[in-house]
Amino acid sequence: MIIEGKSEKPVYLWINDGKAELHSARNIWGKDAIETKTLIKEDWGESKISVACIGPAGEKEVAIACIVVDEHSFAGGCGLGAVLGSKKLKGIAVKGTQKISVFDETKLREMNNKWLKIIGNAAKNTFRAHGTANDVIPCEQAGDLPIKYWTESSWAEGAQKIGAPRFTEELQAKAWSCPYCPVGCHRHVRFDYQGEYIEGAGAEYESLGMLGSNCLIDDLLSLSKANDLCNRLDIDTISAGSYVAFTMECFEKGLITSKDLAGREANWGDGEFLVELIHQIGIKRGFGKLFSKGIRSAAAKIGSGAEGLIVEVKNLDLPTHDPRMYFSLAINYATSTRGACHLRGYPHIAEIGSMLIPEVDLNQVPRRFQMEEKAQLTALF
Repeated sequence: MIIEGKSEKPVYLWINDGKAELHSARNIWGKDAIETKTLIKEDWGESKISVACIGPAGEKEVAIACIVVDEHSFAGGCGLGAVLGSKKLKGIAVKGTQKISVFDETKLREMNNKWLKIIGNAAKNTFRAHGTANDVIPCEQAGDLPIKYWTESSWAEGAQKIGAPRFTEELQAKAWSCPYCPVGCHRHVRFDYQGEYIEGAGAEYESLGMLGSNCLIDDLLSLSKANDLCNRLDIDTISAGSYVAFTMECFEKGLITSKDLAGREANWGDGEFLVELIHQIGIKRGFGKLFSKGIRSAAAKIGSGAEGLIVEVKNLDLPTHDPRMYFSLAINYATSTRGACHLRGYPHIAEIGSMLIPEVDLNQVPRRFQMEEKAQLTALF
């Protein structure tokens, strides 16, 4: 699907069994991404509609605006939400009743039943039970978790506070599956934050790392409130956490003061500051407005050597995997067409020892902390 041009007024795209129509989004422009999905479904009186939409950040063309799909899936980095916002396109709603024909339905059903059980059982006590929060503690132990904006190497006690199983217990987290997935690594959470009841999609590993350990924040409730804000405002949690940690480092080094922050201090571990700055980033106000074009632009405006502190490739902030731990990942970040993205190639899955591919002569786990053969590994993935 290719969407060309720009609407003069807010619209959303409605696709029903192959028929596409543009409808006015005037009544939902300004609503957050969760409200938008609900209101579009109410428009059509249909529960079985899938909605991909933006919130306030996308409307304001914030550089890290993402696209929110059915409340719990996100097209994150690179500002795809800002692209929709620039077109005045609030979202895309889809409903389909047609079937995809296959050669042998009986055989396909047999294979589905077999592999869904195998995959589901393999994930039963890990991603099914705890989601990707399951990765926080082992990644901290391996040195893969970003800590204090990539300047420290261990945070064991903090990882225990924000990772599984505490994440699951504290937030009453339950599996929230994408359609047809036997794993269900997304989390549905419920918690109270300063008297406010919050229910929705919980933080993933990337969010826990960037909003949590990267800012030295071990308060799971503040972190979860910040994650919920990102979901509603439609901003990428990886870059949002990077922006907050960068602000904290600039404050620590004296490059900015409380005067720049409307009287606030940006201290490491301050969960309330995390929530406040994320809100500012999403609505493009206050100090948060500084980040509306990305980390490079913000550092240039701060000046005084701030450009030397930022951790990014092509203005895209590093995700929650440390390239000093997996050398192929360093090459992956450096050469990826979209900037620092662990999903552009994911070669470190081989360095961890989780994937060998004999069909392309990847028969043994690559040696860690050596550059030899890492370029070939990155190219392969």
